Amino acid sequence: MSVGPAPDPGAPSSAPGGPIFLHSLFRAGSTYMFEVFRRAPEGYHCFQEPMREAAWLARDDPALLLANDDEATRVLLRHPPMSAAYFQELHDAWPAWRHALKEEHVYGGYFAQPGADGGQAFWQALAQASPGRPVFQDCRSTGRMLALKQALGGVHLYLWRNPWDQWTSYQVAPYFDATSQ
Repeated sequence: MSVGPAPDPGAPSSAPGGPIFLHSLFRAGSTYMFEVFRRAPEGYHCFQEPMREAAWLARDDPALLLANDDEATRVLLRHPPMSAAYFQELHDAWPAWRHALKEEHVYGGYFAQPGADGGQAFWQALAQASPGRPVFQDCRSTGRMLALKQALGGVHLYLWRNPWDQWTSYQVAPYFDATSQ
């Protein structure tokens, strides 16, 4: 794959109204909402959990983003049927973001305060590479919501789920307990 010029991280998103962010914790229904936006006729361009270790590991090999995307995993995690692979849009935008994501953004930028570097250049690169209004669904963005809103504008929604139901939903697989720790 060829790599084009890196987008200007300070440039605003070209999408009317700016990007839409769906912030949540695990098991709050964000994958369902992501898929609702993805299938909407308005032509949103949706990114499933872009700020994650999988993106960092795939910075030199975007095919890794499409590996292990199968029905068995979807069923295990009790996710809705998907119209494309979980990370299809992230994979397709790879040339635009591969140099914008830094390892320290994935976890170290989680509690980024306004003005601090929490990986805003990464999200900006994705927004600029989007053929439609970008939608970011991310379970790893709640601690940096204010920094993202200040840097990128747009609409920020926080999905909240009844804590008992959320905790019960964690019991579907050991992944959630391990990841949360």
